[in-house]
Amino acid sequence: MTEFNQSTDDAANQEPAPAPAKSKSIWSYVALGAILIAGGVRILAGFDKSSQIDEANKLIDEARFSVTQAQQHSDEGAKRIDLVFTDSLGELADARVKFKPDAEKGIDLYGKSGESFRLAAKQFEQAATMRVDSVLQEYWGLKAKQMSAMAEIQDVLVQQFRLALDESIADEAELVKKIQEIAEPVDGIAARGKDFGERAEKVMTDHPTVFSKE
Repeated sequence: MTEFNQSTDDAANQEPAPAPAKSKSIWSYVALGAILIAGGVRILAGFDKSSQIDEANKLIDEARFSVTQAQQHSDEGAKRIDLVFTDSLGELADARVKFKPDAEKGIDLYGKSGESFRLAAKQFEQAATMRVDSVLQEYWGLKAKQMSAMAEIQDVLVQQFRLALDESIADEAELVKKIQEIAEPVDGIAARGKDFGERAEKVMTDHPTVFSKE
């Protein structure tokens, strides 16, 4: 009997948090990603000697760490959003000088978050190819897809901070328009990630002899 601990299933199925409603604000168009940390899961089913469960468990531990890193980077990045995307930027060139350090930090943090989510996706995907119970293969495959969706949302946030620093954008109205345009796919990405998370949860619910939440 072997154990593995897997990050965030309870919160993992949440949709990205909506931006706070502020009238005529750039905030209205900033994509905010909800992150995933959740409770552990234990494997109860036994495996024969040909199973690769030990190798898979190692990958799942690594994936859990990757998601934790993604969470931390994204949480720190979120602190920069309110410092850059305020209710009114006024003269954009002047505002850009003030918020440039925070925007650059946001790019760095959300970039690292996206990288960590992609690494987690790769680790889940690799675990799903191991010689283990097919239920686990299905579950880990779905988690891999969910992590990939989360990485895409972090990419949008990086793009939005980069737009804020783009000196070719002359005024706030143009910036808001461009931010709105690149945020349009976020709802679809979030819905896709939510679906993968819910399907993974259902796999757990339908196979209690394999999974047991701590």
